[in-house]
Amino acid sequence: MANECAYEINPSAFSDYRTLIFANQTSINASNVRQRLLSLGEQAGVDTVKLATCIDSKASLPRVEAGRQEGNDLDVNKTPTSFVNGKIIIGLQTESAWDKVIGEALLAKSR
Repeated sequence: MANECAYEINPSAFSDYRTLIFANQTSINASNVRQRLLSLGEQAGVDTVKLATCIDSKASLPRVEAGRQEGNDLDVNKTPTSFVNGKIIIGLQTESAWDKVIGEALLAKSR
């Protein structure tokens, strides 16, 4: 929900915020989740007062639930998961791995 809130509050900070959440997910737990998400939001340039309000009100929950349903419909059960021309890519990939996947997709398209 916090990630969706961040997008709504400051779309230009969304990618940095999402990256920080993934990079710090092992330090986030049930007892510190709100504080950690607000701290990471501040690092990414998201207004923490607006972020706290959005998180506490669960304003983004309908979008999260819709995304979860879409993921279920596509059999996505891990994050991050990406699709390149229908090929499923699970996890954070290296730049060279992305270059290979995208290169293969472009080559297949040109055939």
